[in-house]
Amino acid sequence: AATALALMGIAVSNVLMPVVVKRHFPDRVGAMTGLYSMALALGTAAAAAVTVPLTDAVGGDWRSGLALWAALAVAAVLPWLPFVRERDAAPAERAPGERARGEAPGRAEASAAPAPAAAPALRITRSRTAWALAVFFGLQATVAYIT
Repeated sequence: AATALALMGIAVSNVLMPVVVKRHFPDRVGAMTGLYSMALALGTAAAAAVTVPLTDAVGGDWRSGLALWAALAVAAVLPWLPFVRERDAAPAERAPGERARGEAPGRAEASAAPAPAAAPALRITRSRTAWALAVFFGLQATVAYIT
């Protein structure tokens, strides 16, 4: 159950990271995606390299080694909490012209204008971009697991 939960978290983060990168770094999408990919690969390699020595250092029990990685995962969640809180304030609750933290300039003003007619919904299974991203991140995850 814990493995399934961890793998679901990995799958969700692989889907959400490009959105986060595009939203917060719209002028450096390629560089930031590359940095994210490199950090993922380095983190995976580092974990493979230090897990056994760390486990031996804390008494040799595999549960202790696993607890160290669980503590690191909890610590990694903490910097994301401000982003979750940012989404709590709905745009209608903000003062006119006020932007959410990290929101691009002009976006709040654009939302005040009447919305154009909704475009027909795009089925994600028919999107070439969605399939390309799925293949890319699937290969990236494969490399991470192999490492």
